[in-house]
Amino acid sequence: MWRLSDDLVREAEQAMKEICDMAKKHVESLADHLKWIELPEPERCVAFGIDGSKSDDKRCGVVIYAVSGIAAGSTILELHDVAVMKSYKHIDERIRLHMTIMEFRIEAMVDDADLILFDGTLSGDLIRSPAYIDGTSEDVIRKYEFENLVDDFLEKLDEWWIELKECVKGGKTQRTTLLSRTKFFDELEKKYRKDKEGSKDNLRILLEYIEYLQAFDTLLGKDTPIVSIAKTFYKDEFAPSGICDYPILDLLAYKQFGKRKAAYLPFKYTKIDKRIPRFAKRFANVSELLDKLCASYVRFTDSGNIYLLESNHEIDDDLMAKIVSLESEGYLIPLKQAHNLVKIKKKEMKLIVTSILNALSSNPEFSILLRSGRGPLEGVW
Repeated sequence: MWRLSDDLVREAEQAMKEICDMAKKHVESLADHLKWIELPEPERCVAFGIDGSKSDDKRCGVVIYAVSGIAAGSTILELHDVAVMKSYKHIDERIRLHMTIMEFRIEAMVDDADLILFDGTLSGDLIRSPAYIDGTSEDVIRKYEFENLVDDFLEKLDEWWIELKECVKGGKTQRTTLLSRTKFFDELEKKYRKDKEGSKDNLRILLEYIEYLQAFDTLLGKDTPIVSIAKTFYKDEFAPSGICDYPILDLLAYKQFGKRKAAYLPFKYTKIDKRIPRFAKRFANVSELLDKLCASYVRFTDSGNIYLLESNHEIDDDLMAKIVSLESEGYLIPLKQAHNLVKIKKKEMKLIVTSILNALSSNPEFSILLRSGRGPLEGVW
């Protein structure tokens, strides 16, 4: 058991006192022109909540993983995939990227909704390109007729998306969800390779990211308002350097209402970095997002948490009335439903892995690749 020293407690007290003092001082300069708006009366609407889930089992030579995306609303839409991936590079990041693609695609399949909600931030999905992409891309571009390759890939990807949508809507058995993991990729890689060896694994990684951008662009092309909600945020749109907005927002509410009142505070970003990843510039809806992006802080219930909303539509009383109608116990019902439905349980993942291991066990050459490094600790081989 860890034992906390008095020094640690004193340092924590000092750090928090500095934050509080800075926030109190700064609020005085904002209080006259920065005002919370009381929440409008709820307006019934048709809304869907989106969430994703992932689970993996890392073996000595391969990684077996499952990803899911769920849209929960007046009906349930599901997209699932199980994959076996070479343990090449950036495994965890690529699995997370695959999960986000599932979320974007299932979101884009929602029809006849007044509102689509998902957990996180729209700006983060755009700005935070995988850290490994920059180093990977230069290696790939040199070794392929890259622009022609991407053009062909995107043309096929449009067809792939339509077929995938028909599978989900028709309740048919779903296939591999990533085009970059099919034979078409192999054909494309061979066709546009400039030298003898190429860089096949790095090309696949890069096309996975382009597939992510295409899914995001398709989603943003919908007329339906897309609203992201972040439970934790470290923005400093109104705060001085060194602290985040949360204490500022809380003090402003106290100063305006005398309590932590349910209200919202819409704004447009002024401090956000509008530089976007180079490959994002191929996609019009993605490229324009940061110029159109609207944001708002909101507290759904008195004394409740403050959340950050972002949307591709203006966050005003009309939109907020729809969002407020979905609130229960300080959070939004469709997102709670999606979260509960999408989670891949340990028991489910164990069954998936066991089925794959049994199917591959007939080939003794595979045994070393399928061994678990955690075998001695967990009794799994």
